[in-house]
Amino acid sequence: AEYMGRESKKMGFKVRNFVEIGRVILLKFGQFADTTAVIIDVMDQNWVLIDGTGLGGAPRGVKNIKDITLTSLTVKIQHGIRSSKLAKVVEDSKVEEKFAATAVSKKLTARKLKKGIHRLGTLEGAVQPPAEVLADQG
Repeated sequence: AEYMGRESKKMGFKVRNFVEIGRVILLKFGQFADTTAVIIDVMDQNWVLIDGTGLGGAPRGVKNIKDITLTSLTVKIQHGIRSSKLAKVVEDSKVEEKFAATAVSKKLTARKLKKGIHRLGTLEGAVQPPAEVLADQG
């Protein structure tokens, strides 16, 4: 089984996104789906401590590795960093702007926009029954 990763144009080898402290992630499921966060600590082979405070995302908590998507972005932090310091580091490194430039972010934005237009279109295009039908029902 060959690894289907991104290929680096500079060196000619495949780059893998490892689960590491400071890796920017995208949450797949739950209340905070499609939001970004940063890995603060690796608990074991299945669980990571995340914090999305500086990114407007998920609150600090433990997530299963199967419920996240790793991005290519990283932030230089120490493990267990406080939320206030993380917010400052994220702001200084402009993670939100870098993530907005990625293809994943553009796809998410397009999906959200399409959902919003679809809902708006169904509300505007809904067929209203004639007034006499409504009067007969009342």
